[in-house]
Amino acid sequence: MWRRVLSSAWLSVTLLVLLLLSLSLQFWGLTLVGTRVDHDSAGSWGELVSGVASAVAVIVAVGTFASGQRRLEQEREAVRVAELTRVYCWLEPRLDHGSRRVWVLHFENHTSMPIFSWRVVIESEPAVVLSGEKQGPVRPGATDLRVQALEGRGEETQPSLAFEFHDANGGKWRRSAHGIEKCERQAGE
Repeated sequence: MWRRVLSSAWLSVTLLVLLLLSLSLQFWGLTLVGTRVDHDSAGSWGELVSGVASAVAVIVAVGTFASGQRRLEQEREAVRVAELTRVYCWLEPRLDHGSRRVWVLHFENHTSMPIFSWRVVIESEPAVVLSGEKQGPVRPGATDLRVQALEGRGEETQPSLAFEFHDANGGKWRRSAHGIEKCERQAGE
């Protein structure tokens, strides 16, 4: 808790202002300890209170502005990330023309750019790996890929999958049953 309090921007600004005020007292020929205060050079208590209140008002205004800017930047970043990562995929069992069960990997790309670098790992026995290198890009809109390795498998044994892709800005993302998370870049990527 103390670490959070000591790293607070409010505390840092307040300490800086107090330091500047104490240094400025020397400039006016005043000291905090030692001699009596000369009211002719220091001013009345009303002026002192007014000065402190003005300084506090400036500190609060600057802190509020900085906090608002930080919050606005976080909101902009969240919107940007949401726009770049609106790409989804899932498995659907379907019946083909011969009434045979087939599995289709269905993509929904709600971004305005195709996704060229992607990889889907379908957790089954054996694991099935599909990628943009072999199957091509995921274009905006809907895309379906038939998964030959899962043909004949029943609907009750639907495997889970993990979908990794690079957004238009080069960020690497992983979407799974647990949600979406940003992946750290590996050396050489």
